[in-house]
Amino acid sequence: MKIIQQLLRQNRVILMQLRLGYIPLNAYLHRFKKRDNPTCRDCGKEEEMVEHYLLHYKGQREKMEKNMGRERLTKKTTLSMREGWEALFKYVNSTERFKDYPRMRKVKIKEKGEVEIGT
Repeated sequence: MKIIQQLLRQNRVILMQLRLGYIPLNAYLHRFKKRDNPTCRDCGKEEEMVEHYLLHYKGQREKMEKNMGRERLTKKTTLSMREGWEALFKYVNSTERFKDYPRMRKVKIKEKGEVEIGT
């Protein structure tokens, strides 16, 4: 919690919404009749839920694997471990999936849990 409190609001909001699954991805929006169908706009096959967005989003997954390592790239590690947050915030910005949200700031989390905010 100490690290989360140090994050900027826009980073905390995205992190918490992804953890809870209450984020404007097609599957969530479809439940409220805001989208005609819940499928991913990239692949057109699977429902666009948090796990699909994090682990299967076309063209962006490789960047996240590079930052975290393939064996560590899971929904749980990405959303719950501070080591995954740096990669997560870069990934969300690079997908440009949440254009209505303020752009998230780059974050560097030091070993002692101190957060360094970038641009």
